[in-house]
Order: sequence, then C-alpha cells, then structure tokens
Amino acid sequence: MPGVAPDPPVIGLFDSGVGGLSLWRELRRALPAMPLIYAADTAAFPYGARSAAEVAARARALAQLLVAQGATLLVAACNSIGTAALAEVRAATGVPVVGTVPAIRPAAAATASGQIAALVTPLTAGGLGYAALLAAVPPHVQVWTRPCAGLAEQVEAGVLASPRTRALVVRALAEPVAAGVDAVVLGCTHYVFLAPLVQAVAGPNVRLFDGNAGVVRQVERLVSTSTPSTAQLANRCFTTGPAAPFAAVARRLLGREAAALGPIVQHPIEADR
Repeated sequence: MPGVAPDPPVIGLFDSGVGGLSLWRELRRALPAMPLIYAADTAAFPYGARSAAEVAARARALAQLLVAQGATLLVAACNSIGTAALAEVRAATGVPVVGTVPAIRPAAAATASGQIAALVTPLTAGGLGYAALLAAVPPHVQVWTRPCAGLAEQVEAGVLASPRTRALVVRALAEPVAAGVDAVVLGCTHYVFLAPLVQAVAGPNVRLFDGNAGVVRQVERLVSTSTPSTAQLANRCFTTGPAAPFAAVARRLLGREAAALGPIVQHPIEADR
C-alpha cells in the first residue's frame, strides 16, 4: 500500500452508485472523526456490465474529482474497480488508494465443506484480478462463481426484498447450496445490502463474507498515525446523475444515517480513456 494519509486525512469513497454506501457506513462508524466525501457514478451505472477500459476511465475521473474536493485518502468502494482498474486509479492520483475485492481468501480459509459461492458482477467474474484471487485458493476448495446480472440494479433501485430480487438470489445460489456450500462471498458492495436475503436463501449454517471489514482495517492502519482534524469539515456527496433519486435510495438503505452524507450535489465528470 503506497504511502500514508497526510494530516489531517480526508477520506474519499467512490462507486458506480449506492453500493459503496455499505462501506461508507462502516467507515463512518469506525472513524467518526474523519471527514468523508462520497462520489457515485450513477450516470454510468452499472459498472458490472461495462468493459474494464470504460470502468478504468470512469474510476480515474471519479478519483480526480475527489482529490480536487480535498480527499487525501481514496477508497475504491467497488469490487469491479478493485479487480479491474485499481492500478489505473493509483497511477492517476498522488494519494493512497485502498481497494476492495471479493473476500475469496477469508471464505476459503473458513470453509469446512470445501465449497464456497461467490456472488459477483459479470465484469468482476471476467477480470484478471478475480482470476488471481481464484488462483490463490487451495486446491481442496471449490469456488462457485456466480455472475449476478441484474442484481446490483435491484439494490440501486432500493428494491431489496421484491420477488424479482429474491428470484435472482435463489437462481444464483440454487446449485451451490445443493452442493453444500458453507460460505457465500458478497462480491459487490451493492450485495452487502442484500445480506439478510442472501442469508435467508442460503440457510442459517452458511457464513457470509464481504470485503468491507478488511478495507476498514486497512484505512484504520493508514490513518492511525494521523493527527485528528480540529476543523469542522463536513461530509459531502456527489453523484454524476440526478441527485434526488440517489438521495431517496440512500435514505431507504441507510435510514437516519443518510443525513450524515451531507449535501448531495450532481457533478458530471468527463472520462477520457
């Protein structure tokens, strides 16, 4: 991980939409004194259906927006970016960048049955970063990779428990559950909001894993020697699409915590490849 966050740190998080709010929520609870700036590329959502080159270009533009707004530490709160475009983001900015990737490694270490399932986006499933994660899995562990086209869109719309959302989860998990998986990886930050539904479908004896906790630990390490800010820096939120729909879904997902996002402002970006 390059460098440490300057004093005082300002954390910038970015994602294709509302999924990264699952990580924003954990960072806010873990580091309540740290100012957070969130950027959602809703104009280009969903990333999971785009090419790696497109995602890299959009991610670079989002990162540069956050740095221009004062972020001194960046968090790519998107597994598609983490597995397909993190190197490009790091090259485009002069600040530390923390990425999230599907939690294959801890799930593989925890499984007793040797069977785990990974719910991911199509882009993540086909990325070199994800292939590297699979290559590091012990040979006795089988990973059922389930590209879940359409599932992030349900979360982006704030529809967490509809018949369609449940049907998508059931279809993704039917074969792995029948094979005896005892661990399911939520390989998209959007999917973290579906944890209760995934648990209900997978069964009570199946453990769920996501990459958010690991990202929080890494951010805590980077800012552990920083001087807390004495300035009253307010949280801010940007979206490349209309602000009102994003704000409505954020309130649905976060409840009262959504108010802590601060002002939500539409801010289009230009992404050159």
